[in-house]
Amino acid sequence: MRKWLKKKKLLKFFDKYQNLLQGLVAVVVIIAALFGAGKLMFSNQDSPPAQPMITMTLEQFEDLLKAKIEEALVERASTNSESQMLLDLQIETLQDRLANSEEAFEVEKQTIISLQEALNNATPLLGSDAVAKANAALAEGDTALAEALFSDINARAQASVQASASASFALGKIAEQDIRWQESYSHYSDAARLQPSYDHLILAQKMAHNLAIYTEAELLGNAALAAADHEFGYDSPQYGTALNNLASLLQATGRFEEAEPLKRQALENTRAALGEDHPTFGIHLNNLAKLLEATGRFEEAEPLYRQAVEVLEKALGPDHPSTQTVKANFEQFLANRPPAD
Repeated sequence: MRKWLKKKKLLKFFDKYQNLLQGLVAVVVIIAALFGAGKLMFSNQDSPPAQPMITMTLEQFEDLLKAKIEEALVERASTNSESQMLLDLQIETLQDRLANSEEAFEVEKQTIISLQEALNNATPLLGSDAVAKANAALAEGDTALAEALFSDINARAQASVQASASASFALGKIAEQDIRWQESYSHYSDAARLQPSYDHLILAQKMAHNLAIYTEAELLGNAALAAADHEFGYDSPQYGTALNNLASLLQATGRFEEAEPLKRQALENTRAALGEDHPTFGIHLNNLAKLLEATGRFEEAEPLYRQAVEVLEKALGPDHPSTQTVKANFEQFLANRPPAD
């Protein structure tokens, strides 16, 4: 069940938004670079970016390859068999480069030039001193400083994406409170695309369901289920809520046979995580009863309705809106059910 839930449509969701997320990160970096460039425009007018250069010789490049091979061999001797297989492939690649060192050196030089150009373009973000030092190290074949600087850019971009996701999520909450569901859905969807966490996904799915955008809601529901498992665990209340929400969506589209096992699993998950006295357990009892009623299984539905009312009255009181909703569902069920044979 868990494997099916994770794989069926989760990949479609992340495939759908992968390019958008990558594109947004790139835009954030570009905007930040342009902003920094504007501040430094006049002070750097007389200081054009350094031209790419390489001071490393072929012999030095070969020495670097030999050192990497030796390092990999030492690591291989002290690791497990699975890691040894990967290290063997890495060692083989390094040895092949050493055997064809002139060709490999040309590739290395082109790589270094492209890295130096990328650093020069990022000077407004990183500062000219840091870029100059990293470029000088690259010219000698040392990539450590460049790697640290690119990691810094990446971290800044990710922080900007997270901030944007939080803002979109907050806007979604405001719009939802004002009953502007279309706007709320748009904001929650933006938050889910930028940062596909459980909180973002579950509310985006809720709004998609409210707006009857069922295909999108199902994708979001499967993604929320996987996020709940990853962030909180299979036995968590969040996982039970995600199960219940996905089941309710399937029920809304007439897929009762698919919905029922998910609702039952959600009920058991909530029982184990929160206990039978928790109001969420009562709500899930009500939800399963509604599904059984919709499929004409009135004898099975009635005791679940009764238990749901008892749980919510005890946990929340008789006048709580959730209790009143469940009581109204039960009363409607009693009024509409056909007489027993």
